[in-house]
Amino acid sequence: MRLLGGYPVPDPRCRPGGANPSITFDVLRDPAWLTRSVRNCEASEVQKHIAYGWCGIQKPRHNSNQNQVCELDHLVPLGLGGADGLGKIWPQCGPDDVTLNQRYFKKKDHVENYLADQVNCTRRRKK
Repeated sequence: MRLLGGYPVPDPRCRPGGANPSITFDVLRDPAWLTRSVRNCEASEVQKHIAYGWCGIQKPRHNSNQNQVCELDHLVPLGLGGADGLGKIWPQCGPDDVTLNQRYFKKKDHVENYLADQVNCTRRRKK
């Protein structure tokens, strides 16, 4: 396992990411499409927790609300066509000495949301 700033970084050899071939660019641009239609189809939320062990991380005991220090996330975001299988999930953690919105996984969420908005804007601009 590689570390960056003391936190695990997904190893592309065991977490290659991956796209869902059924999610085309047209699907991503459809304002009615939601990620929940593909979430937990390949693996359940409970099954995904095995990723902590794969990365040598103990699952945090109290990991919700303001105490959340880790998030199981997709290497390639679902909202950008990523696949939902176990090999695509990794625990993003920390740091725990900052507010929830400043944790790495929350900052990455902002980037993912921005990119998804850019995909949606493409459709609006072409009309």
